[in-house]
Amino acid sequence: MALTAEGSKFYFSTTFGAAKNITGATNANPSVATSVAHGFVDGDELLYVGGWEDASKGIYRADQLSADTVALTGLNASNTNFYAPGAGVGTLQKVSSWMEIPEVITINADGNQQEFIDLRLISSRYSQKIPTGFTAGTINMQMVFDAGNAAYQAMLDATMSRTLVAFKMVLSDSAAIYAYGYISASKAPTVQAGQVIQVPVTFAVQGQFTTYD
Repeated sequence: MALTAEGSKFYFSTTFGAAKNITGATNANPSVATSVAHGFVDGDELLYVGGWEDASKGIYRADQLSADTVALTGLNASNTNFYAPGAGVGTLQKVSSWMEIPEVITINADGNQQEFIDLRLISSRYSQKIPTGFTAGTINMQMVFDAGNAAYQAMLDATMSRTLVAFKMVLSDSAAIYAYGYISASKAPTVQAGQVIQVPVTFAVQGQFTTYD
């Protein structure tokens, strides 16, 4: 079903809970993390930082299994070529609080896309595209300029202190996209006749986007 932008909401984190150590994580879909007395419950939004590069610095939803284990829904770690057995140790932190980004006019997410290099063999008349890594993720938005808005001031503070934050986009059908990285809110608005005064905000993603329906 086609979606429209109207009704979508955008948030950034203001606090994280204490880091909980992961002593093991399974090669499964979803991966199950062992963390003694973790205290997480179903639906908690968790920042994972650990030895699996393809998952580290991502936000995942918790499915609490026991007092010491939690499934990280959205994390498919079944491919052992990229998720080495035993290497998933690290930490989990709950996103404790969110603040809504107000009056967003436009938003564009880009990156986390496959990069390629060209390979041209002497024996062949046709070049090939060979996959390498992935592009860095970015989120660019324009919001209404309101110098006294508390969320805008909090974003400026995070910008100046280079604080890493979580980002959440909730679409009109309740699908959600998460990311983690640096937020950069400009102090200089764009002023143009016939337009509301706007200010740009950029979010530099450090890991991968994660998406939930």
